[in-house]
This record gives sequence, C-alpha cells and structure tokens, in this order.
Amino acid sequence: MKKYRAIICIIQALLMLHMSIGSYAAAVAPEEDVAVYNGSDTFNKLNKIVASEIEQGNSKYNEFIDTYAGSVIDETGKLIVYVKEKDETVNSLKNELYNANIQTSAIQFVDVEYSYNELKAYRNLMWDFVSYAKENVSDSVLWTWSNKLQAAAIDPATNRVELYAVGFGEADFELCEEYFGGYPYEIEILPEGYGLKEETTLNPGQAISSTGGSLGFRCRLDGVEGFVTATHSSTDSFVEEEKIVKVNGVTVGKITAGKYDGYADFAFVELTNPNYNVSTTTNTTVAYTLHQTHYVVSLPVGYDVYMAGQKDADVREGQVYRYDYTISSGAEWIVCDYPSESGDSGGCIFAEVDGDYCIIGIHDGSLVNTNYTYGTKLTTMQGYYNIVIY
Repeated sequence: MKKYRAIICIIQALLMLHMSIGSYAAAVAPEEDVAVYNGSDTFNKLNKIVASEIEQGNSKYNEFIDTYAGSVIDETGKLIVYVKEKDETVNSLKNELYNANIQTSAIQFVDVEYSYNELKAYRNLMWDFVSYAKENVSDSVLWTWSNKLQAAAIDPATNRVELYAVGFGEADFELCEEYFGGYPYEIEILPEGYGLKEETTLNPGQAISSTGGSLGFRCRLDGVEGFVTATHSSTDSFVEEEKIVKVNGVTVGKITAGKYDGYADFAFVELTNPNYNVSTTTNTTVAYTLHQTHYVVSLPVGYDVYMAGQKDADVREGQVYRYDYTISSGAEWIVCDYPSESGDSGGCIFAEVDGDYCIIGIHDGSLVNTNYTYGTKLTTMQGYYNIVIY
C-alpha cells in the first residue's frame, strides 16, 4: 500500500511539475504572430481621401497637408504618419480610413517637431552652402570638407535632414556643427567609393534595343505625342542627326527636349513615324497611366514601387528609400531599392494605386557600393516642360 501511495505521490508531483512548467511556458511563450498590414494600400487610401477634398475645392485637410512630415511603412506593414502638431483633422482622417476598411492598428500618427516642407527648406539651405563650398577652391579646408559630403535627404523617421558623407574625420564633424549646428540634421557615413553610376546606354541615332537603353512612358509635351527616355546627355549638344531615335533599327522619332543638368536626366522623344505605335504591346515602353489624381507631398519610406526596363522583360519590384534625395546639385531625385542593370536607363518607375498604375518617374542609374537606384521624378520633369501622361 505504501508502495502505491509512493507511486501516487510521484505521479502527483510529476503532474504538479508539468502544470508549473506549463504555466511557466505560457508566461514566456512567444507572442502571437504580429499582424501584417499593407502600408502602401493604407497610404493610397489616405491619399485618396485628401485628394478628393482638394479636387472638390474643400480646405478640410489643408492644415494636415501643411503639417505633414512624411511617413514610413514599418516591417509589419503599418503606416507611420508623422505630423507637426496633430489637430482635429487627424481624427477625421482616422474615421474616414476606418470607413474605408483600414484597421485602426494599421496606421499610427506621430507628433514631430518639423513639417516635411520645413525640413526641405533646411536641407536646401544646407546644400546651398555645401555647393558654394565646393566651388570655393580658394578655401582648401572648406573645399575638402564639402567634397566629402555626397548627398542629403529627408528622413521622416528621425524628422531630420540626413547628410551622407565619405571619409569623415573628427574635424569634418566639427565643421558640420560649426555651419549647421542650428539645423535639424544627422550624418550617415557612406562606404568609400560611393558615387553615381549611370546605367545607359542609349546612344542617339542607334537602335535602343542594341545599345541597351530603355524607353519610358507615353506622354504629350505641349500636345505633341511621344515618350520619355534617358540619354545622359544634354540635348543642347546634339547635332540634328544625333537626335534620331530608333527601336530595332526602325526610326520612331527624334529628341526635341530634355535635361541633363544635375537636377534631372531625361529626354522627350517626339513620335515622327506614323506607323510606330507606343502601346502596351511593345516591350520597349511601359504605357501605365495615372487614371486618378493622387495628392502626394512625399511617398513613404518603404512604399512599394516597380521598374520596367528594356534590358529585362520582368518588372522589377522594390521600395522607396528616399523620395527627395539631393545628389550633388540640390536636386530632388527618388531613390529606391529595386534591382537594375546597365541598359535600364529611361525605364518607367511606377506604383499601383487603387488598381491603377501611377507613374513616378524614370530610372537613371544606381548609387555605387549601395543597393540603391535613383531616378528623375515625373514632377521634376513637369517642372521643366508641360508633360502630360495619356
């Protein structure tokens, strides 16, 4: 009997141990799977709400636009929206997003110190000084320091201007503090050998398919039908015969406008061949069209984008790294992380917006020793010419 009691006691002890282990395991068990959201879709819906009010002439979200400080899509797909001084319109946006079937946990509004436009103003002031220093060869210390500064961008997550530098030493940091100490900025050190790599290359007068260049999207410039590409050359330097553009040996048009000035890298090709149709059936161009108006202050970091270049039949996928990225001249390029190769220059960068395809710009090249690619934004092109997508 004692033997059985002993066995029962052992069993009870084991049960108690099992229960205690179970309780402990429950206490330290990994959390349930974190919800995964579609941050790009959330941003599109937010954009659509704001855009619809603007199109109707309403000022309901004007203050939100003025105080918008950028956005980031985190690793779970949640959209983090940064706002300077949240007001009642944020609650209105939350309600409208909820009515648009966006979970409240899929978006978060965070208070910050500076608006996006304020950061852009700071960045421009800083880069104007850097540009001045690069030209001031008489001051060797300032000139050397400025040439170590490679780029500048706005980082919504830190609410700061981010300066990108190569080979910085203690004296360089001190100079930054001396000249920019009153500005909201941070410094990121880039690897040695950083620089731009243009991925052409379309040679005017040669077949694009044979030289590796890529045609971009269909558009009209001042009512004239054509498309854009990238030549990495100033159109002002072309002689007449060099302006001819061919596809598979067939002349399709001629370059009549474009810029390659440190602020933009694109060319407009006027269609001169009535038998050549730039359509969705050709593999030399992407005919995605923006069917709806979407008001964009800036695209979020992490926003889904795509690039189609002639060199690769597959559309490349990636995400936005910086929407406004200053390279050398103070221009505002878009920088993403989709893969690319030589020959993709001029390829269309686009995004899906509510089932439509919104053209963002064209691909120009990559940032050496990084995984990032850069392109000229459509808004930049439209700042030069009356380009309309159709």
